[in-house]
Amino acid sequence: MNQTDLRQQIEKKRTEELPFIQWCSEVGGEPQIERVDYFLKRLITTVTVDDFHLLDMEQMWTELLQLNEKCHCGTFSRHWRKKVEVIDWATKKNDGSDTVRSCCFRPDGLLAVYEEVAAQTR
Repeated sequence: MNQTDLRQQIEKKRTEELPFIQWCSEVGGEPQIERVDYFLKRLITTVTVDDFHLLDMEQMWTELLQLNEKCHCGTFSRHWRKKVEVIDWATKKNDGSDTVRSCCFRPDGLLAVYEEVAAQTR
């Protein structure tokens, strides 16, 4: 699909509730996930996109949990703290002690955690 058609399809389906795009550059290729805004800004440099899906926050959360099943990078949970939903990522340090990292359950925070876990699977 050419870049103009792709951009039009994305803009037609896009809503505030769908901040992520999952796309493949070739059939059967490894899917990539990123913010729709960033994807559209760099669309000119994207060679080919064969397929894409827009994801909401819950779908992205599911993607993170599924990715974590492959690499076992700790445990993830969601909690409300001071009226803000957060992600807690519990891991073990090399010395065996527990550590918990937290970030807001917002698109940028969720994507940052996803990308860090994805980097550990490569």
